[in-house]
Amino acid sequence: MGPRRFREYPTTFEECFRGHIAGAIYLDQVNRARAEKRVLNFPWDRGKLVYTFWDIGSPWNTVVWYGQFVGREIHWIDCDFELDLHLTDRWAHMLAKGYPYGGHYLPHDAGEKETGTNFEREFREHGAAHVRVLPRTTNIWDGINRTLELFPRMVFHATNCERGITALENYRTVEDTRKDYITDRPVHDWASHPADALRMFSEAEALGLLEGMSGVAKDSRGRRRPRRAITGSMERQSPLRRLAKRG
Repeated sequence: MGPRRFREYPTTFEECFRGHIAGAIYLDQVNRARAEKRVLNFPWDRGKLVYTFWDIGSPWNTVVWYGQFVGREIHWIDCDFELDLHLTDRWAHMLAKGYPYGGHYLPHDAGEKETGTNFEREFREHGAAHVRVLPRTTNIWDGINRTLELFPRMVFHATNCERGITALENYRTVEDTRKDYITDRPVHDWASHPADALRMFSEAEALGLLEGMSGVAKDSRGRRRPRRAITGSMERQSPLRRLAKRG
């Protein structure tokens, strides 16, 4: 029954609502990760650096994914979501985890100035090193599609990433009829914040900015893939829409 088993045979109240989600983008991949035992509790590798990937909003909506690159696998060991912490307290919270940070990847708006400063500068002033601000993309489907490609290599800590995983399951599209043609666009809601933060990882990988990724950024022949620009138009149809049209 796949994901419908939660709705038909729930063991908790929340599972009643974990059935099919119309327009779901990552739900199938999350279900596959669960089936392949890639959502589990495991110790983080103390011999590897930890990298963070952000979506910045209000303190409550700011999301941070904590990842390690272990061989060709991407281990998501932690996820901060729905924490009412401003930057000073958030950085203290991050340091308290004891992770050896190798770099921090922020969305483009972290570099936008507000009253003479910006998030990037304040983050550096708090002591963060190896901070990168990614360029703005005009087509988020490039990052989403790359995330879908990399998903089979992802392993999630079931407890530390629980809320982030739930958000990925609920990240979805709706039909956009504002133009002369029908296309899909991702819904901007509570679930989009963790999804956008995870997309920062995929965009950084596509741009060749993750030197700590070991074999993840190489093709099947072991050669490093060329850097790709994240460009285009948000109005391009999603793979879900293209498949629906073929059917």
